[in-house]
Amino acid sequence: MIDDEPRARSLLRKMMKSSADFEIVGECSNGYEAVESVKMLRPDLMLLDVQMPEVDGFGVIEMLRGEELPQIVFVTAYDEYAMKAFEARALDYLLKPFDQDRLDDTLRRAAFQLKGRDLSKQTSSIIALLRDLNPNKKYIERFLVKLAGRVLVVPTDEVLLIEAEDKYVRLRTRATSYLVRDTISRVEEGLDPEVFVRVHRSAIVQLSCVKEIRKDFHGDFMLLLTIGQQVSLGRNYRQKFFDLIQGQQA
Repeated sequence: MIDDEPRARSLLRKMMKSSADFEIVGECSNGYEAVESVKMLRPDLMLLDVQMPEVDGFGVIEMLRGEELPQIVFVTAYDEYAMKAFEARALDYLLKPFDQDRLDDTLRRAAFQLKGRDLSKQTSSIIALLRDLNPNKKYIERFLVKLAGRVLVVPTDEVLLIEAEDKYVRLRTRATSYLVRDTISRVEEGLDPEVFVRVHRSAIVQLSCVKEIRKDFHGDFMLLLTIGQQVSLGRNYRQKFFDLIQGQQA
């Protein structure tokens, strides 16, 4: 269970004692601890507080992209409008303050869902929920890069090139690069299509960093970026790329 308030964790710990289906294997007071604990303990269920400083509950989910997620029950004090968003996405939640009966009911449903859960559907529902709760925050604004003992925040507008590397993507900035465990297709879904464009099955570029377009005698195109790197423009991505380039010039 993850909650930044000690009293809330203490109360939930006492209430969980009546559960016949679950036992507490870990407690976390912030999002950073939560990410490391989930990766290490691999719990079946995570009771996740939504509103926490620094990294909130949704930030935890973002940092765990590419990992196998446990069943998630959000613990929240959001208002009625937000509750409709949770319900529309069929995600379970506990609205603070909640009583023993409400918790027991939630745990019974969680135990039932675990028998036939579909993690991919759960992840898609969470992404859709994020958009519902943040209608003006449609695209990724930052990447969270996990390093030894810390998490680095990399603003999206600093990333000029994204390349697929096996089960990871490499984020290239002007100064350096970072590896993030994710797929390039999933990253593409969260990026502003007017700013970033897929130019190859293994590459996404920020349009503003394209310095030159070169064509060789085979008819293939290469993009020269402002960071000095060349990227192949795949045949299946040419039309969309040139449409965007021409549209920005209009």
